[in-house]
Amino acid sequence: MSRFRAVVLVVAVVAELGCTNEVESDDMSNKGIPPWHLWGSSETVEINGGAPGAIPSFAQQLAQIRYGRPDSWRFVFQMVLTDVGTGNPGAANFFLNWNLTLGLGRSVIRIPAFATFELIPADFVVNKTLTISSTELVSERAARISPNLIEEFPAQTIQMDTDGSFDAANTVAGAHMRLSAFFAPVTHIRPEWQLHQFPGNEDKGQ
Repeated sequence: MSRFRAVVLVVAVVAELGCTNEVESDDMSNKGIPPWHLWGSSETVEINGGAPGAIPSFAQQLAQIRYGRPDSWRFVFQMVLTDVGTGNPGAANFFLNWNLTLGLGRSVIRIPAFATFELIPADFVVNKTLTISSTELVSERAARISPNLIEEFPAQTIQMDTDGSFDAANTVAGAHMRLSAFFAPVTHIRPEWQLHQFPGNEDKGQ
């Protein structure tokens, strides 16, 4: 084997290891950012109505987690209507979908509308707030009688995005909604703690 080919093979192996070992070292304190800085966020989105067939929708990503090992995760989702803008929803309802993408090992699944918030016209007031830490998935069988409640789920990688729009024509313009999604593993034991390394200054909490 030539020296050039050997070098290429070594580089390929290193690159492959880097792709599969999804540890959080990229987000460590050498950049001054806690490892869990993408485990939750709050974003403000603009909400507009419209005519039939031309009602704007939006999409917003709120979390992207690359944990180095599988764990069970808990969550909190919140929506706050911070500004109702001008116009009114009329008879239109607003639907906000929380879409969850989970990865573990070599597999990824997506759960559209993992949770859904519904605002009826009477809810369209400033500071209207909805918060959940569990959700009920749509039944997989019509005969199911027990609720399909989810309070935690297994995952190694997580992405959360949202989409929302009205279900009928209305005159709302320039309203704003603050969306928040927080995730945390049920058991959070980081291996570097055994080396007295605390990348996010978590030993300084009070």
